[in-house]
Amino acid sequence: MRTLSRLAMIIGLSAAGACAGTLQKAPQTVVARLAPEGVSPVDRPVQSFGVLRFENADVRPHEIYSNDCPELASQLLPPGQTFVTRVAEGPKTCHFQDLLAPTAPEYSGTVRVAEPPAPAFDSGS
Repeated sequence: MRTLSRLAMIIGLSAAGACAGTLQKAPQTVVARLAPEGVSPVDRPVQSFGVLRFENADVRPHEIYSNDCPELASQLLPPGQTFVTRVAEGPKTCHFQDLLAPTAPEYSGTVRVAEPPAPAFDSGS
């Protein structure tokens, strides 16, 4: 009886380990920093459904807007505050700017959203 229990446990753990390799990792957070000299980096890659965080390290407020990707639109972002969003599926290019400084090119940038990764395995269906 004890041998049967151990065998069942080994089979269960092996199956769980095999499934663990098919799980996707949590998306990495990409940071865009708003500072007195502008946004940096100006161009950044992001995974499909990845997380993008705008950090206001400036002394004045900012408000992010994107005509291409509405998920990038923030509310008023006071100094010291952050805005976090999950980008939609790519591939796509999102241009953004600060609505409070629309003519200041240093507060404009681009987010390049990658195509989603292919499934890790074929289920055979």
